[in-house]
Amino acid sequence: MIQFAYVKHKVLYFVLNHPGAKQEFDIIIASIKTPLKLHPPQKCKELEFEDLRAYVSHKPIVKETESRRESVPFYVERSTGTFENPAEDEKLHNIIEKIR
Repeated sequence: MIQFAYVKHKVLYFVLNHPGAKQEFDIIIASIKTPLKLHPPQKCKELEFEDLRAYVSHKPIVKETESRRESVPFYVERSTGTFENPAEDEKLHNIIEKIR
């Protein structure tokens, strides 16, 4: 619902991820504003704000993913490379032999 919040020009902004969440936030904004001004969280006592606002961010949430390591396949090669090389052209015959 709430992605993050920040203070800018003495306005506390809440960034929401759904329009329905913003509508609900707008309905209860007065009941949020009063307790936050009277009893701010311990970590946020130095932040002063005069107003609350919310908006919906339409940017997708970027999740941090673990970097995957390339791994060696864990299977035994079933191909033996035995086939006929019917190429009559010497250059093409050599290329097919390199592939084998």
